[in-house]
Amino acid sequence: MIYKALEHLAGELEASLAARTRKGNDKKQPLVTIDNIAAHNTQSIASPVVITLLSTEEDTMVKNRFLQAERELLNGPSDNNMLNITVNVIISFVSDDYPLALDMLGHTIRFFQHKSIFGGILKGSSGSDLPAGMTLFITQNPITMEQVYRLWMVLGGKHYPFACYKVQMVNP
Repeated sequence: MIYKALEHLAGELEASLAARTRKGNDKKQPLVTIDNIAAHNTQSIASPVVITLLSTEEDTMVKNRFLQAERELLNGPSDNNMLNITVNVIISFVSDDYPLALDMLGHTIRFFQHKSIFGGILKGSSGSDLPAGMTLFITQNPITMEQVYRLWMVLGGKHYPFACYKVQMVNP
């Protein structure tokens, strides 16, 4: 389910970036991929935008026993197969053209500021490739310079322009 959620975000971001950055016949190669940025160098990455999972956190608000009991009273017993977690991801911009990487970074930040909720609770989201009823809430996750340094040391030492986001995955 985590991959499906990230895949959905990658598709949404791909469509948005493609409308701004595509030129000529390079439409065959995807702009956004889900991969481990640490496992690659600039020559081996097929897409200039890479979404990488950093960590997962338990969503304690949704786990609230009182809310769960109330939900079961209203809707009947559940099979408890819901996945309600928050994942931390970085979106890295790998390009030999640094101004283009910064432009895509700026557009990505603007895109997620404008559209921060995806899926289930939105009207007209029936064509979504997310599991039925799943909603994604995206917020930028500010990190300190020390955390940036540690992050890129763990990821191989090469620093790319990036944005860090929290993706809260919620089932009804």
